[in-house]
Amino acid sequence: MGTYINSFAILAIGALLYAINRRRKPSLPLPPGPKGLPLVGNLFQVPSEFEWIKYHEWSTELKTGILHLQMAGTHIIVLDNYEVAMDLLESRSSIYSGRPRLVMMIELMGWGFNFGFVDYGDFWRKHRRLAHQSLQATAIKQYRPHLALATRKLLKHLLDDRDDGKLIPHLRQLTAETILSVAYGIQVQEENDPYVELAEAANQGAIIATVPGRFLVEAIPILKYVPAWFPGASFKRKAREWYKLTRMMVEVPYADAKKRIESGNSAVSVLLTNLQKIEAGVKDDAFTEDVLRNTVGALYAAGSDTTVSAMVTCILGLLEHPEILKRAQEQIDAVVKPGHLPDLDDEPSLPYVTAIAKEALRWRDVLPLGVPHALSADDEYKGYRLPAGAIILANGWAMLHDESIYANPFEFNPDRFIDPETGKIDYSRARDPEHACFGFGRRICPGRFMAFESLWLGIASLIATFNIEKPKEKVTLSSVCSMGTYIDFLAILATGALLYTINRRRKASLPLPPGPKGLPLVGNLFQIPAELQWMKYHEWSTELNTDILHLQATRKLLKRLLDDREDGNLIPHLRQLTAETILSVAYGMQIQEENDPYIKLSEDGNRGSIIAAVPGRFFVEFIPILKYVPAWFPGASFKRKAREWYKMTRAMVEVPYADAKGRIVGIIYFSPLASGVSSTYIAFSQQSGDSTVSILRTNLQKIEAGEQDDALTEDVLRNTLAVLYAGGSDTSVSTMTSCVLALLEHPEILKKAQMQIDSVVKPGHLPDLDDEPSLPYITAIVKEALRWRDVAPFGVPHALSTEDEYNGYRLPAGAIIIANQWAMLHDENVYADPFEFNPDRFINPETGKIDYSRARDPAHACFGFGRRICPGRFIAFESMWLTIASLIATFDIEKAKEKVTLPSGEEVERTVELTHEYEAALVVMAKPFRCVFKPRSEAKAELVRASALQDQDSLH
Repeated sequence: MGTYINSFAILAIGALLYAINRRRKPSLPLPPGPKGLPLVGNLFQVPSEFEWIKYHEWSTELKTGILHLQMAGTHIIVLDNYEVAMDLLESRSSIYSGRPRLVMMIELMGWGFNFGFVDYGDFWRKHRRLAHQSLQATAIKQYRPHLALATRKLLKHLLDDRDDGKLIPHLRQLTAETILSVAYGIQVQEENDPYVELAEAANQGAIIATVPGRFLVEAIPILKYVPAWFPGASFKRKAREWYKLTRMMVEVPYADAKKRIESGNSAVSVLLTNLQKIEAGVKDDAFTEDVLRNTVGALYAAGSDTTVSAMVTCILGLLEHPEILKRAQEQIDAVVKPGHLPDLDDEPSLPYVTAIAKEALRWRDVLPLGVPHALSADDEYKGYRLPAGAIILANGWAMLHDESIYANPFEFNPDRFIDPETGKIDYSRARDPEHACFGFGRRICPGRFMAFESLWLGIASLIATFNIEKPKEKVTLSSVCSMGTYIDFLAILATGALLYTINRRRKASLPLPPGPKGLPLVGNLFQIPAELQWMKYHEWSTELNTDILHLQATRKLLKRLLDDREDGNLIPHLRQLTAETILSVAYGMQIQEENDPYIKLSEDGNRGSIIAAVPGRFFVEFIPILKYVPAWFPGASFKRKAREWYKMTRAMVEVPYADAKGRIVGIIYFSPLASGVSSTYIAFSQQSGDSTVSILRTNLQKIEAGEQDDALTEDVLRNTLAVLYAGGSDTSVSTMTSCVLALLEHPEILKKAQMQIDSVVKPGHLPDLDDEPSLPYITAIVKEALRWRDVAPFGVPHALSTEDEYNGYRLPAGAIIIANQWAMLHDENVYADPFEFNPDRFINPETGKIDYSRARDPAHACFGFGRRICPGRFIAFESMWLTIASLIATFDIEKAKEKVTLPSGEEVERTVELTHEYEAALVVMAKPFRCVFKPRSEAKAELVRASALQDQDSLH
């Protein structure tokens, strides 16, 4: 035992010395950051889009330039300040140049050739050295003819297609041609170029592979050793297909270009230049054919989205500021000889064009968070501990919108870089945005010089030759809406169906309905776009052949808009209107103007369901048996969170029901859950007495009268009201917001509607629902708003419970049924010019009445089908009709104005144009926009004030 005792003694002494040392030198704290949850940390606090804005908000609140987040055990360090980024990523680049591990992309798909993604080490150094020498500022001058030729072709395309608006495809062609010619000396075809298509196909796999959470092998790397035939290992089979494309992308253009070089039929290129150095015997281990093949492959794969994005941003800035375009044209005209186009030799003489290009890079940063770095060793900075393995994010967006560096940072203003006395570039006035755009330290983009020259030449040439103007036609639905959550939902359902059917015996049967040809095993999973899927489904199909309660809420809305007519903050007012309608109709409750406890309870109750409904968020969805794991078990934080959310859900069901029932029966009634939730939520329960007419009161009376119907029980009633309460109002708000957008774009429709209301509604009165038959044009406007911007383009999916047959096709049991409502509501055979907002499509021109034989009533396609049709459709339509009629009757609705200062110092007023941008999950919602509500007359204003003060006795 002597050896054992000695070993034990040594361990004990070591532990003692370690403890003493730790006591003497206590561990430094991590950088400040938002407080997270146990185990998962800040995982659920980071938004799924525009994260950089949230990071900056946290940094500002905590007054720190370096922010720490912890996401399920992974440390994230966000550098929100330029000086901090320079201190760490530049001055300490030897330990800040790593990359996070990418199992699927690097280890299984073969993207390890691309030094931009691999970890810091000898492989990276050799490839980076060759790329740096090939693309440094002096070396790229020999490739300028390639840039000039691609730019001239762009100008020709735009001249030939000047009115088609296809700017981005032309810009993509420009940058693809630039990259292929510089890397390999290959000239691309005008259309359907095989090398462009090969890069797109290979990159598509990389894009899918880098979606966080898409492949479990990223979280459990040992799964990469699972054989491809193993059930559930479809990721291995997919990786094998993508690996082939990756290797083709690296090998095929290299072999073709090398063959051209050997035959003496090749232009100067990175490949040609370096092959000559290799043949000349240059003494550098970076100069080998393997390194060269990988490096030019990385350039080829890099694509061109960053350059395209910067050029599009620049054009947007010039469209909004025609005075900048004019000034740049004047400078070019004064410098460039007549009959010539600007070239890169003119850059020193055209500082204003350089300032425009720099401002385009700064104003709308292409990569707001850059590419993540990884910290390879523990570090200390300004008293904070930075742990090895942490992912480092440089918040370029925050650096490029720092008000202390760039005055009015959200304005497109190239003059910030120009010295007003000399007219030259002066970065002492505003910092050069290069670092925050192209990266830091040893990971700075090696192609930045060529990228900027290509951007500069493209912008200068466009400015020199074209006047760039906004289109004259009306804006149609090119909404910026995201359905990423929904496509993930479909992917999970499709995967589940695949696993179910993989072992099912095939039998002779009718064919399935036609559809696009898919891939083995995964079918059409990767063909469905992440946005606007309903449009893609429609393309494939084409290719394959309670009145008083309403009045009370509406009058309050009119009063709020009258008080806040200039703020343009429409959506919160509409949300208040619909929340008041729902609570009053369901429970007979009148809500507070601000901070209503029942609205807060609904929001809190819904918050958990929003998180829980995100596909892939909780592993228990894939392995349901995990729901039996005890809450104390390591990794079972989902059980503890569910327990908290369960309390909120039950409170949302019980508390308003108990309060409203107490009012009806005239007693104070407390829910057993109420005391455990929040005293705020039971504030109204201290009152008792009468209640207004409501669904609750009506059905309680039926239950008490002993009506014989098993649906008339208190449990069913309580749950049904809670569904209405929790359902909220986004659908109604979305339709009314779209209607206001349309009226702003079509003031003639607003005027025509006002004329009809004035001829029907008595002076001194507001329209009510009894007026609807006499106001068909208002009805047509509401119907058109429902059709024009369909609130739920896919509705809610149905499921087929038994196998069925239709028109000779077999529809298998368990299939997910999606009604593409967007396609139905934009069918040109039913609705002429379907993207135009035109209420007259529903009006008979002879009678002036609604006539659905002219254009089909959109009700079904909006509110659903069959037994799943929305039961609240009638109240929803009445609420929308009354609100829109009341707004039209009382207000002129106009676009907002803003004051701007021209470079000359003159202050002018201009109209704020509408963007028609939408965001969505299952419900498409317009992004906030500004507008002005002006009372049509002082008499209308007084009518609004008077109606808001009317006695509520009629509600009882």
